[in-house]
Amino acid sequence: MANERIDDVRNRVFNDSLGLGKDCPYKLVTDNLHIYRKTGFNQIADIVNTGYVRPKEKVRGGHHREVFWSQGGEKLFYYNKSPVLEIEATKLSDGLMGAVNLYDLSAIYIFDEMRNCYVNRLEIIKMLYEERHNLNNIVDLEEQGKGR
Repeated sequence: MANERIDDVRNRVFNDSLGLGKDCPYKLVTDNLHIYRKTGFNQIADIVNTGYVRPKEKVRGGHHREVFWSQGGEKLFYYNKSPVLEIEATKLSDGLMGAVNLYDLSAIYIFDEMRNCYVNRLEIIKMLYEERHNLNNIVDLEEQGKGR
Protein backbone atom coordinates (compact mmCIF):
# COMPACT_ATOMS: atom_id res chain seq x y z
CA MET A 1 0.00 0.00 0.00
CA ALA A 2 2.86 2.42 0.76
CA ASN A 3 4.21 2.26 -2.81
CA GLU A 4 0.70 2.90 -4.19
CA ARG A 5 0.69 6.14 -2.21
CA ILE A 6 3.96 7.11 -3.95
CA ASP A 7 3.78 5.67 -7.47
CA ASP A 8 0.04 5.84 -8.23
CA VAL A 9 -0.61 9.37 -7.01
CA ARG A 10 -2.24 11.92 -9.30
CA ASN A 11 -1.37 15.56 -8.57
CA ARG A 12 -4.20 17.96 -9.30
CA VAL A 13 -3.40 21.65 -9.80
CA PHE A 14 -6.15 24.27 -9.69
CA ASN A 15 -5.97 27.90 -10.84
CA ASP A 16 -9.03 29.34 -9.11
CA SER A 17 -8.28 31.96 -6.45
CA LEU A 18 -10.64 34.42 -4.80
CA GLY A 19 -8.29 36.82 -3.05
CA LEU A 20 -9.46 35.75 0.40
CA GLY A 21 -7.04 36.76 3.16
CA LYS A 22 -5.56 39.62 1.14
CA ASP A 23 -5.93 42.07 4.04
CA CYS A 24 -4.72 39.69 6.76
CA PRO A 25 -1.49 41.09 8.32
CA TYR A 26 0.20 37.69 8.57
CA LYS A 27 -0.82 36.27 5.18
CA LEU A 28 1.48 34.20 2.99
CA VAL A 29 1.68 35.87 -0.42
CA THR A 30 2.07 33.57 -3.44
CA ASP A 31 3.40 34.03 -6.97
CA ASN A 32 2.65 32.41 -10.32
CA LEU A 33 6.10 30.78 -10.50
CA HIS A 34 5.10 28.37 -7.72
CA ILE A 35 2.36 25.90 -6.87
CA TYR A 36 1.11 25.56 -3.29
CA ARG A 37 -0.62 23.07 -1.03
CA LYS A 38 -2.24 23.91 2.30
CA THR A 39 -1.73 20.96 4.58
CA GLY A 40 -1.61 19.87 8.21
CA PHE A 41 0.98 18.68 10.66
CA ASN A 42 0.00 15.04 10.03
CA GLN A 43 1.22 15.41 6.46
CA ILE A 44 4.39 17.17 7.62
CA ALA A 45 5.06 14.15 9.87
CA ASP A 46 4.39 11.82 6.92
CA ILE A 47 6.89 13.79 4.80
CA VAL A 48 9.49 13.43 7.58
CA ASN A 49 8.80 9.67 7.70
CA THR A 50 8.67 8.94 3.96
CA GLY A 51 10.28 11.82 2.06
CA TYR A 52 7.15 12.30 -0.09
CA VAL A 53 3.98 14.41 -0.28
CA ARG A 54 1.48 11.56 -0.28
CA PRO A 55 -2.32 11.45 -0.15
CA LYS A 56 -4.06 10.18 2.95
CA GLU A 57 -4.52 6.43 3.16
CA LYS A 58 -8.30 6.70 3.49
CA VAL A 59 -10.11 9.50 1.70
CA ARG A 60 -13.80 10.35 1.49
CA GLY A 61 -15.42 11.74 -1.62
CA GLY A 62 -13.88 9.58 -4.35
CA HIS A 63 -10.51 11.36 -4.55
CA HIS A 64 -8.45 8.27 -3.77
CA ARG A 65 -4.72 8.75 -4.47
CA GLU A 66 -5.03 12.43 -5.41
CA VAL A 67 -3.09 15.35 -3.98
CA PHE A 68 -4.53 18.82 -4.55
CA TRP A 69 -2.41 21.91 -5.21
CA SER A 70 -3.15 25.53 -6.20
CA GLN A 71 -1.33 27.71 -8.72
CA GLY A 72 0.03 30.80 -6.99
CA GLY A 73 -0.75 34.32 -8.08
CA GLU A 74 -1.93 37.76 -7.04
CA LYS A 75 -5.26 36.39 -5.75
CA LEU A 76 -3.98 33.42 -3.70
CA PHE A 77 -3.10 34.01 -0.05
CA TYR A 78 -2.74 31.64 2.89
CA TYR A 79 -3.83 33.17 6.16
CA ASN A 80 -5.19 30.53 8.55
CA LYS A 81 -1.76 29.54 9.96
CA SER A 82 -1.83 26.02 8.47
CA PRO A 83 1.41 24.68 6.98
CA VAL A 84 1.86 25.37 3.26
CA LEU A 85 4.00 23.42 0.80
CA GLU A 86 5.56 25.16 -2.21
CA ILE A 87 7.04 23.72 -5.42
CA GLU A 88 8.28 25.41 -8.58
CA ALA A 89 5.60 25.43 -11.28
CA THR A 90 8.08 23.89 -13.74
CA LYS A 91 8.25 20.74 -11.56
CA LEU A 92 4.52 20.05 -11.22
CA SER A 93 1.58 20.07 -13.60
CA ASP A 94 -2.05 19.02 -13.37
CA GLY A 95 -2.38 15.27 -13.73
CA LEU A 96 1.30 14.52 -13.09
CA MET A 97 1.62 11.02 -11.67
CA GLY A 98 3.80 10.17 -8.70
CA ALA A 99 4.14 11.63 -5.23
CA VAL A 100 6.20 14.82 -4.97
CA ASN A 101 9.61 14.19 -3.43
CA LEU A 102 10.66 16.26 -0.43
CA TYR A 103 13.74 17.40 -2.35
CA ASP A 104 11.58 18.82 -5.16
CA LEU A 105 9.82 21.22 -2.78
CA SER A 106 11.10 24.80 -2.68
CA ALA A 107 9.54 25.62 0.71
CA ILE A 108 7.56 24.28 3.63
CA TYR A 109 6.02 27.30 5.32
CA ILE A 110 5.06 26.89 8.95
CA PHE A 111 3.50 29.73 10.90
CA ASP A 112 5.79 31.08 13.64
CA GLU A 113 3.64 32.43 16.49
CA MET A 114 6.55 34.36 18.03
CA ARG A 115 7.29 36.23 14.80
CA ASN A 116 3.62 36.29 13.71
CA CYS A 117 4.51 35.23 10.16
CA TYR A 118 5.10 32.18 7.97
CA VAL A 119 8.69 30.90 7.96
CA ASN A 120 10.26 28.49 5.47
CA ARG A 121 11.22 25.37 7.46
CA LEU A 122 12.20 23.20 4.45
CA GLU A 123 15.80 22.71 5.58
CA ILE A 124 14.69 21.61 9.05
CA ILE A 125 12.22 19.11 7.56
CA LYS A 126 14.96 17.74 5.27
CA MET A 127 17.29 17.41 8.25
CA LEU A 128 14.61 15.55 10.26
CA TYR A 129 13.96 13.21 7.32
CA GLU A 130 17.68 12.51 6.88
CA GLU A 131 18.13 11.86 10.60
CA ARG A 132 15.19 9.46 10.61
CA HIS A 133 16.38 7.76 7.41
CA ASN A 134 19.93 7.36 8.77
CA LEU A 135 18.59 6.06 12.09
CA ASN A 136 16.47 3.49 10.24
CA ASN A 137 19.55 2.38 8.27
CA ILE A 138 21.53 1.95 11.51
CA VAL A 139 18.74 -0.12 13.07
CA ASP A 140 18.56 -2.27 9.90
CA LEU A 141 22.33 -2.86 10.01
CA GLU A 142 22.14 -3.75 13.70
CA GLU A 143 19.34 -6.24 12.99
CA GLN A 144 21.39 -7.81 10.20
CA GLY A 145 24.37 -8.07 12.56
CA LYS A 146 22.32 -9.93 15.18
CA GLY A 147 21.53 -12.67 12.68
CA ARG A 148 25.18 -13.62 12.29
